[in-house]
Amino acid sequence: SNEQSIARQKQSVVIVVDSREARSNIPRLLRSEGAEIQSVDLLVGDYLLSDRVVVERKTFDDFASSIIDGRLFKESIPTKGSQLTGLANQPFGILLIEGTTLDIKRSININSIMGAISSIILDFKLTVVFTRDEVETAKLLYHLAKREQKDRSVPSLVISSAKKEMDYSEIQEYLLTVIPGINMTKAR
Repeated sequence: SNEQSIARQKQSVVIVVDSREARSNIPRLLRSEGAEIQSVDLLVGDYLLSDRVVVERKTFDDFASSIIDGRLFKESIPTKGSQLTGLANQPFGILLIEGTTLDIKRSININSIMGAISSIILDFKLTVVFTRDEVETAKLLYHLAKREQKDRSVPSLVISSAKKEMDYSEIQEYLLTVIPGINMTKAR
């Protein structure tokens, strides 16, 4: 009916933002696009766009630094810099790299960068997206979320991925999800 389509148009796009991303301009830019922002501590990724899409955002400089110091591929409990495994275990993980190679402050060979990106795509089976700046990042995140939430539920991982005090069994489950091919259901 016409009332349902009006209600659907008014339904806002909800984006869950990791609290550490609050320092960037992106939450403010997302609000100006029309998104509703929820800020929580996410265990995996920086942006939750639906019940399946998780986005990890890195500036090109941070991406290069994480290659140089080894954080990118580390298989320990994922910290903010070594989340490829956790991201790869999401139903739809996206690594967003913001900026250009000109933004890299440390010295790194372009072949190392391309090798790392190749590994992320082929070994971790992640989608890698490049944006020019925060404005482009916010626009892309908003449009991905809008498209995703048209047919799917809004982020429902908030509760399961919010960092509360974890009990021992939750920590065990979480550690199992770091193993490729093991999602939360299999871990439980």
